Amino acid sequence: MPEALFILKAALAYAEAGICVLPVSAGASCGKPAKQPLTAHGVHDASNDPRIVEAMFRANPFAALAVACGSRSGIVVVDCDRHAGQADGVAELAKLESEGFAIPRGAPRAATAGGGVHYWLRVPAGTTIKSRKLRPGIDLLADGKYALAAPSILDDGRPYRWMMEF
Repeated sequence: MPEALFILKAALAYAEAGICVLPVSAGASCGKPAKQPLTAHGVHDASNDPRIVEAMFRANPFAALAVACGSRSGIVVVDCDRHAGQADGVAELAKLESEGFAIPRGAPRAATAGGGVHYWLRVPAGTTIKSRKLRPGIDLLADGKYALAAPSILDDGRPYRWMMEF
């Protein structure tokens, strides 16, 4: 079970950085569709307490790793999807940037399992940001949402990996 220990160590590292995490399904190996929470209350069970994090991931050894977005973790994620037959979130982001919306230079980003990109942005303490669709193919994941995180690998072998680390 070396993969399980690798995910557990990553989950504990996120928690140590103050980011709340939760286990989510990597696919059939978890008995639920991929990306579904493996806790009773989903994102509301996310924690950065090392004892709770370790218990959640040891109870779900084949889980993928997700982070709670918004004020609980102090981050929001700009999720640019790339799914066949749907809007290309990466191309839509380029259009938004030409209109004045800018992802801060050097912002951490990760490649998603679907070929998209997650941009991770810090949120000042006490700031509340609502999750919303920014454009077709682009979602802002904030309070009440979660994002899968590196080094998760879905059962079909598709990984989440850092392109520029947090």
